[in-house]
Amino acid sequence: MQLKQLFLILTFLSACGHSPNKENVVEQKISRNIQKDIDLLIPSGEIMVEIMDEVTMSPRRQVLQAKLMQAMRDNSEWFMEQQELVETAGGIISYDPRLGMTEPEWEEYKKYLNDMSDMQVVASDRMKVIITKSNGIISFKANGKLSHLNATTIDTQNNIVKMNSYKLIPLDTICVTSADNVFKSAWRGYKWQFSEPENVTMPTTPEEFANFSTKLYGLTLGLFEKTGKTYIEISGSEISEGMQTIRYKIPIVF
Repeated sequence: MQLKQLFLILTFLSACGHSPNKENVVEQKISRNIQKDIDLLIPSGEIMVEIMDEVTMSPRRQVLQAKLMQAMRDNSEWFMEQQELVETAGGIISYDPRLGMTEPEWEEYKKYLNDMSDMQVVASDRMKVIITKSNGIISFKANGKLSHLNATTIDTQNNIVKMNSYKLIPLDTICVTSADNVFKSAWRGYKWQFSEPENVTMPTTPEEFANFSTKLYGLTLGLFEKTGKTYIEISGSEISEGMQTIRYKIPIVF
């Protein structure tokens, strides 16, 4: 149920409207030369990273979002239907009491969907990571909540990322030109991904979800324009016949 709600709110909200002291280094920029950029963004050696896995937001958004989440738990089938409508027709759904809010509250919440000025990603902790570069391969060594990094390698010569036994291929370049986001900075970077099946379609009904299986792994590497810091996020998700078997997301900044 939690995963269905996650799929739902991501689709629903998107349709209605993720160390070395770099302050003393010359300004760094993404060149779009992948080997050069990876070498720039990922130094070797022992570094301290910030684990950016918490989000702060205004008390009012928290209240309204909690109402929406509760409504999704109480009316999951209706929300699944709305997800399908939004995907096919687009736009914003009309007010309905099953949204868990009054109509004025829903109108208020919709404004938040296009305004993230009250939201910001913050660090929950700092931990040590050891980065090794050898023959064009970058590998990581970390403990605790960062241990999934240990199964991640980056082949800079062939532009391939491996996570466990899965080979991630380049998916897209990232170019965020505005600071109006949860990182409060414009940023650029790269993304690699593995998915099985290759072109996965998310389920839109409880029946489809019960028979749904997929594997999805990703790595995002970026440079924040405001601070000159590197952002790395690795994620893994596996679902077998509607049951979540693996799920993690590790976002770090250094």
